[in-house]
Amino acid sequence: MTEKRQLNLLERYGLDQLRRWNRCGAWAVHPLDCGELHGLRRLENRTLWRAAFAGVASGAILGGAEVISGGRLGSFEFAYWREHWQVWLLYLGLVVVVSMLEILFLYWNAIRGVGGTSAFAGVPLAGHETGEHVARALVRAALELPNPRERIYWVDPYARTPRWKLALLALGYKLKVGATSFILRLLLRRLLARAAMRALIPLVAIPVYAVWNAVVTRWVLRQARVRAFGPLAIRDLCQHVSAMRGQLSPPCRHLIVHAVSEAMVRTGDADPNYHLLLRHLLESLEIAPDEVAGNWTTARASAADLTEIERQVFLSVLAVAVVIDGRVRRSEAALLKEAHDLCRWPFDREKMLRMLEAFVQGQGIKTEERSNTLS
Repeated sequence: MTEKRQLNLLERYGLDQLRRWNRCGAWAVHPLDCGELHGLRRLENRTLWRAAFAGVASGAILGGAEVISGGRLGSFEFAYWREHWQVWLLYLGLVVVVSMLEILFLYWNAIRGVGGTSAFAGVPLAGHETGEHVARALVRAALELPNPRERIYWVDPYARTPRWKLALLALGYKLKVGATSFILRLLLRRLLARAAMRALIPLVAIPVYAVWNAVVTRWVLRQARVRAFGPLAIRDLCQHVSAMRGQLSPPCRHLIVHAVSEAMVRTGDADPNYHLLLRHLLESLEIAPDEVAGNWTTARASAADLTEIERQVFLSVLAVAVVIDGRVRRSEAALLKEAHDLCRWPFDREKMLRMLEAFVQGQGIKTEERSNTLS
């Protein structure tokens, strides 16, 4: 695995807080039963309601200040700024303070929800190598930080991603929390352009802020599920691969690694689950990292020579590689279909999506479920 990156101050603080909400002392990853899944949903709902309440509170405070001022403080009109700049500065200070308090609360709320999710998954966040890796990934999800742009062994997930797209993604992460309220207010004023309707902006903004906070928090919680449930799915897969290893030829083993590398590049993102998948997969296949360099274009021709059992294992591993980051991109689905065509095996997209849903629901990826996706 790649060398551990040094955490910044915010990440270190988030990691300490995350461990407060996850007291797992031993490795206990397992499929969630109905009661645990229901408890996880209750936890997520409480987290979403708290996030929405933060939006209501901040919207009410800022909207109230604007109503008291006669609706002029939030107008962004240059003439008003020039004539009443002292009052406007006070309002701007209020916006900064309220927004900062809201962001800090949303971070605390997200960390609490993410920590609870990892506890349901049975992943200890200290004293275990994989647990430490998952903890770092969960902190970045809770703080809405993008994945580090780093290689995973020999694989550069960003090799085919244009720089302009990476720049836009980075900008999107920064704007999602910091500038959302400002941009949203400008849009509302553009939509409610008439003077009579502008008075409604403080009222309209309150539910909009609440909904936006809930939407962003739901995205965070889904990422938390994917990263917390990743070890379970990878364990299921690698146990199956280890059991079948004796029936896999060296070309088949290397083809599997080439295909997983290609799937990673097609995502255009260094998802933390790929670190775990590749490390445990290499161990299960008994392949040293320096033996392969990920060349799907050349390796794909050997798929036609695989035995039936080898095809099953190969397609199973690739299917897991496609869903392990919690979403199926069009390019990944095309890769999986291409692999099925090379193996002369029918591809069923709906079954692949059911595999993804089971994974996100904390059910892991059982051997029989993988086999069904190949039938």
